[in-house]
Amino acid sequence: MSSDSNIERERKVIELYKEGKTTREIAKIAKMSFRDIGFILKKAGLSHGIINTEDDDKNKNKSSSEKATQAYKLFNEGKKPVQVAIELGLREKQVNKFFREFWKLKRLNELYQLYPEIEHCLPSFLKLHKD
Repeated sequence: MSSDSNIERERKVIELYKEGKTTREIAKIAKMSFRDIGFILKKAGLSHGIINTEDDDKNKNKSSSEKATQAYKLFNEGKKPVQVAIELGLREKQVNKFFREFWKLKRLNELYQLYPEIEHCLPSFLKLHKD
């Protein structure tokens, strides 16, 4: 295999990883082994989750904790979830989790408890509230 095709494969793996694909999804799309994907991601300085050591777990928890703290600060400044997601590079699921935690921290317990029940009809609920 030529050097150019190896570089292209590495770019593809990194691109898929940055799109949020799992190692399993990358392996299927790029037709590569987990080992090769892990090597490429490690070489690029990206976490790949294939090998979990205690240090990786500690860094992951610290990073998650730092992201949560940053998210809470941004929510407190009035930023919307989409703005927080973009600024911190988070996925929708993470941002929503942090947003619900933020509600709890701000003692918006009633809103936190009510939201899952009205989430599907939120536009109608908001219209009713405005009238």
